[in-house]
Amino acid sequence: FDESTKDFTYLISGKSLSKRAVDVDGTVDYYGSNFNVNPRVYRCYYKDCIPPVDPSTVPPPSTRPDDFQYWSDSAYWEESNSRRRRAAPSDGDDVIIRADTWVVADVELPYMNKLTI
Repeated sequence: FDESTKDFTYLISGKSLSKRAVDVDGTVDYYGSNFNVNPRVYRCYYKDCIPPVDPSTVPPPSTRPDDFQYWSDSAYWEESNSRRRRAAPSDGDDVIIRADTWVVADVELPYMNKLTI
């Protein structure tokens, strides 16, 4: 495919020609022959047809990043959940931690009804 002209070019091989296409002297006449072709063409969405890595298959980093949150930091919990909190979760709460956030347990963790990351 030529991006500048938008021309799509393809090559047809005569390897699968039947014996009837072979001339009497044993040569094959490719010129003037009709070929039925059904090209299947697709355009890759990703650069070089390589899709990005699925984030769910990449293990989390093994070292703490510079940007992290402490469990005991009430400011983090006030911004993070759909229902507003004034402090860190307590026993029986449903806890939601954003997938892009590293939370360090700097205090004893409460019993959680549900933890969603």
